[in-house]
Amino acid sequence: MLLRHRKRRTGDELSASVSVPVDANSRGLPVFPYELHLEILSYCPSLPVPKIRAEKDYKKSDYRTRYETARSLSQTCSALRAVYLPLAWQDLDLLPGARSNQRNFAIETIARLEMVTVRAPFLAQHVRSVSVVLTNVSPMAVYSEFVEHLLKLPNLHTLQILKIPATATCLDALKDAFEDVTLPSVHTLNIHAYEAHIIMNSFPNLGSLLSPLHLFAFRGSVARSFPTIEDLQFRVNKCYIEFAIQRFPNLRITPWIFFPAAMRNKKYQNPTIQDIKARSFRFSATLANQ
Repeated sequence: MLLRHRKRRTGDELSASVSVPVDANSRGLPVFPYELHLEILSYCPSLPVPKIRAEKDYKKSDYRTRYETARSLSQTCSALRAVYLPLAWQDLDLLPGARSNQRNFAIETIARLEMVTVRAPFLAQHVRSVSVVLTNVSPMAVYSEFVEHLLKLPNLHTLQILKIPATATCLDALKDAFEDVTLPSVHTLNIHAYEAHIIMNSFPNLGSLLSPLHLFAFRGSVARSFPTIEDLQFRVNKCYIEFAIQRFPNLRITPWIFFPAAMRNKKYQNPTIQDIKARSFRFSATLANQ
């Protein structure tokens, strides 16, 4: 049997034939443009801002999917960590699970805040919004500590207090916690309490407000403290509308509105100020003809 003569390869040829491992971060997901990473996360359900019907919705939705997805991707490699770690902590949702009791949830709330302000303070700069449900578990201590952690979030621009027990103890605790506290970075406030005015002075640069305010609070603290507010969302009747048009010249839109029966129309689900003015005029004309 004849053996074929095998040509001996030189050292350069041998070196060329050896496959050199390619850097794992030089292709694939780690080199995607930032906009594509945002597009990927957009398919994960997250808590919307502002959240209007809070308790009905957040208990049914898997609002933690976005956080868990971003955190998992941030743990895969250094390139993805630089992208997804800030995105994981961008929205801090402090909401109870379907089976969590109030005491354990209160402890978990403070523990997650401590994560970004005490144990890993480098995360604090990434937090842009905080959504929280406050309970009646040790309100004086818990609310005070909650506000102390908010003060350590330099880039916080949105605060959503989606639920607070309507008891005198809890409301007094909330007022005391925010007393002499200023959060100048907060631009959007969503608080589901008729007594929202008790903490208004802590947000001097407020540009967007969502709250079912009492009439006297709306006429008083809001109009006095925030005359340049641009986005005001509230439950109103005709007198609110006319007052808003007069006192808030920069107001752009008020989509959370209750109109009397004579003004209701499915066509106006998200009315602009022009719509409100027109409908307010028609409503006044209706009353005048009665």
